[in-house]
Amino acid sequence: MIEPQEMTDTQDRLSTRVDFILALMPEMESGHPDRAVRYLSDDFIYTDTFPEPLNRDQYLEFQRLLKQAFPDWSHHLRDFEAEGEDIVHAILERGGTHTGELVLPGLQPIPPTGVTVQLPPEPVIFSFFEDIIDKIQVEEIPGGGLEGLLSHLGVEMPWTYSGLWTRRLIKPPAAIL
Repeated sequence: MIEPQEMTDTQDRLSTRVDFILALMPEMESGHPDRAVRYLSDDFIYTDTFPEPLNRDQYLEFQRLLKQAFPDWSHHLRDFEAEGEDIVHAILERGGTHTGELVLPGLQPIPPTGVTVQLPPEPVIFSFFEDIIDKIQVEEIPGGGLEGLLSHLGVEMPWTYSGLWTRRLIKPPAAIL
């Protein structure tokens, strides 16, 4: 049986973790995601529908490029649950309107389409190490992640991943044909 004090400690720990995660989101949405570096460990890993995980610098650069193309891009988190002391599960909802050029390394620039992208709710796991986020893992679901975002813009997942963002375009979006 869980003692009342243990339950309070767990709730306090979850509340602290959730507050930390929620403090990260405005930094990511600010257009200056480099400010988020203080929330992410040196060994930080991000997984999504990328063929390989992104390290902290790659993740922050991706967020910067995304924000340039989708100035109103937002991350909404809900339904937080703790798993032990260092894992927080949540549901991630994200989206925005493609009003700027999307320029990703190795991919032909995608001019603004005006398309509003709303990705489906995606389970996400935040892992902590010594009170800092060391991993964000977004569960791959149909229509989610980078693959879902690109499909909204008429682009297939166009690249292979080798080291730092080596890519080739398979199908250009209709807007640049």
